[in-house]
Amino acid sequence: MRATQQDGSYPRPMLCREEWLSLDGTWDFAHDDAGKGLGARWFDPAVTEPFSQRIEVPFPPESPASGVGARGFHPVVWYRRTIAHDDLAGGEERRALVHFGAVDYRAQVWFDG
Repeated sequence: MRATQQDGSYPRPMLCREEWLSLDGTWDFAHDDAGKGLGARWFDPAVTEPFSQRIEVPFPPESPASGVGARGFHPVVWYRRTIAHDDLAGGEERRALVHFGAVDYRAQVWFDG
């Protein structure tokens, strides 16, 4: 977590927050063309097998800059990232506001607290 500065690093400088954490960077990634991830509990942190790829966020999977560069149609994709509780300073009573800036149509999000 870092304090907001007017140095251009905060993504929306007109709406600065006291503290923020960018989730850009390397995430686990998997295509789920068969739509089996939900039933196979890919959201469970113990399930690691389908996440054989890494993606650089904020780039989309189609972009070579993402490290994936998959140009075909994939109806469902999964992203996974671990964030330590210590990264969210302020103790257990602290709330977090998460923005997903490029969800194409619909997203399901799991938080393991």
